[in-house]
Amino acid sequence: MKKIVYCTYEIAIRGGEQRILINKANYLASHGYEVHFLTSDQQNRQPAFPLDKRVQMHDCEVNYTLELKQGSYWAKTRNFFRCLRKHKKAMQSILEELHADVVISTFGHEVYLLPQIKASSKRIVELHRSMFGCKSFRRGPLGYFDKYVFTRMHASLKHYDKFVLLTQEDAQNWKGLHNIKVIPNSCAFQHPAPALLENKKVIGVGRYSYEKGFDRLIKAWSIVSRKTKGWELHLIGEGELRNELQKLINELRLHQTAFLDGFSSNIQNEYPDASIFVLSSTNEGFPLSLLEAQAAGLPLISFTCPCGPRDLITDGENGYLARDGDIEGLADRIIDLIEHPEKRKEMGRKAFEHAKNFTEKNVMKKWTDLFDELLKTK
Repeated sequence: MKKIVYCTYEIAIRGGEQRILINKANYLASHGYEVHFLTSDQQNRQPAFPLDKRVQMHDCEVNYTLELKQGSYWAKTRNFFRCLRKHKKAMQSILEELHADVVISTFGHEVYLLPQIKASSKRIVELHRSMFGCKSFRRGPLGYFDKYVFTRMHASLKHYDKFVLLTQEDAQNWKGLHNIKVIPNSCAFQHPAPALLENKKVIGVGRYSYEKGFDRLIKAWSIVSRKTKGWELHLIGEGELRNELQKLINELRLHQTAFLDGFSSNIQNEYPDASIFVLSSTNEGFPLSLLEAQAAGLPLISFTCPCGPRDLITDGENGYLARDGDIEGLADRIIDLIEHPEKRKEMGRKAFEHAKNFTEKNVMKKWTDLFDELLKTK
């Protein structure tokens, strides 16, 4: 039985990355693998999504998020290095006990600790963002800290057996590395038939956070709502910008057509109830929501943000691409699909067919093939 260990911050937040990791772990556990999560910041919280009871959890009790939350820049720097030492020591102890075949970093702080730990395991690092997302540094002194952390992370990548990225687009950004492999995300659920696309409902799905760009979608909706009748925009998710987004909706007098629905515990059933899906993010790794929307047979509309939309949307076939930041362009494409129901349904059918390339079975085979390839040389 092959033993796989995923190293990550935590799997307690209801985010796309957590859902993807848990889905992978569940799949592998159900196919004869022994799977473990090795976290640094779980803090005794339960997994955010159902986790197969065969998957085992271990926490290093480092708690970066708590240690780096308060204090001066210098205090945070000092605490960061103290946390690193604690993290490395705990990882060393747990990994020595587990004797894993493959250890996978998810590009947290463990990414530059794993190469320092002596073990016979094969090492993989997988990135759930793009390089653009990794280089979104904060302003001020903390920006210098972010650059330092990224530089250390980047330098460590060559010490891994494989560096797995989500898109061919992003693979072009990582120069000088010869261990890159592209494996996209998968969609964990399928629908028996495309959605009917008859409800006057447009949806966006994701955290209410800056990078999801829902403020841009709300501004585009202010144009759409003036030119169409009876249609509604529903944003499904939760996050720290809820109040700001609601304020924007009120300021633009969209409170009767634009709604913050909050988190859905049954996201699979939200997509077939809609007729158009819109992604307004400033950056992505490989947007899970686009995968899920096309699996339901929704036509897709997205900004050409880095990275992911270009790998999933063929402009004019299964959806539309609008130039990143072009609010009017995004609105025009939404209006076009609202006004042309046959075009909407044809794009939805093509999206439904395209989604078959990203089934869990097809994508996870790429992962198990990679494990087999690496372990042949062990």
